[in-house]
Amino acid sequence: MESRHISEDLVIAFLGDDCSSQQRNEISAHLESCRRCKKEVNFYRVLLKSIGEMLPETGEVQDSLKQKIHESQVYYSKMEPANFTPLIIVQTGKGLASLIFASELQDDPEKTIRTLFPQKWVIPSHAETVQTKNQIEEYLSGKREVFDVAIDDVLIGGGFQHQTLLALKDVSYGQTITYGALATKIGNPKSVRAVGRALGANPIPIIIPCHRVVAGNKKLGGFTGGVDLKKKLLRLEGADESYYSTQMDLFQ
Repeated sequence: MESRHISEDLVIAFLGDDCSSQQRNEISAHLESCRRCKKEVNFYRVLLKSIGEMLPETGEVQDSLKQKIHESQVYYSKMEPANFTPLIIVQTGKGLASLIFASELQDDPEKTIRTLFPQKWVIPSHAETVQTKNQIEEYLSGKREVFDVAIDDVLIGGGFQHQTLLALKDVSYGQTITYGALATKIGNPKSVRAVGRALGANPIPIIIPCHRVVAGNKKLGGFTGGVDLKKKLLRLEGADESYYSTQMDLFQ
């Protein structure tokens, strides 16, 4: 197999005797050398048997198995936009779960993602992440102001963090809000530091625009990807020039 892992469609076809002899031989050979895929296929073989006992119709069995596989997997891909830091897109069956600045990674992407989703199968996939990738590229090239990708909030903490990040939907492209104003907006005017911590733990920067939150006195404040990236994003959106006008032109 050319791919590092077997796709869910091939798993279903293989287990359902619905693939060509060449595909079956290739998959069998791959399973001999890839312990991870072998373990995954064996797991789904047991699952298929259990589902088959409950759902006698073959089509229902395959549809149910495909849904179970999809729910148990997390997909990722790396994108390298021009004039911007590389990004790791992490997607579940429900939507975008994380956007990681590659510069922030201490380990390889797959290992990092497995720590975030210890109960999931982590699969590299361009097809599952291409919509997010395309919209980010459009945004970084100045062709998009609003994202409409589905979001999976599985990595967003409950309560205060969820409330803080949800409030950012009202901070439009090119606008900024201070940490203090955001704290007041969510009804906790004395929780400025807690707001900063909630933003720092934002698993989906750019899409959930924590870069639009700035400190008072025309200071930028922090950002997961670093202050230079925050300046770059604000400049891209045409935000208040006082946040970057005295700095070098980061797009040159």
